[in-house]
Amino acid sequence: MAGAVIGLLITVVGLLFLDEIIWGLGASEALFPYCRTYLTILLMFAAGNMMQVLYQNLFVTAGKTTLGLVLAVLAGMANIVFDYVFIVLLQMGVGGLPLGQVSDI
Repeated sequence: MAGAVIGLLITVVGLLFLDEIIWGLGASEALFPYCRTYLTILLMFAAGNMMQVLYQNLFVTAGKTTLGLVLAVLAGMANIVFDYVFIVLLQMGVGGLPLGQVSDI
């Protein structure tokens, strides 16, 4: 429960200070719109990403290391496939990158 709450807090704070975060990380004028699109979509799934990391640790602690490894490898493979689908086939550009990463959840 704490992971979900922290993930939601990261989403809210990240969206409130989105521009400041992007400029603070050193984005140029040319990169700013791409960074904004990417980070906005990525922040929407912060709670899910947080839960994925916590459950990965839970699998290891519970002695299900093989299950954790298989899920992590499958998530990586899904990320590759979805990146291609969103960026190339659906022509979503930079906006498709974080959607592909959602498959890691």
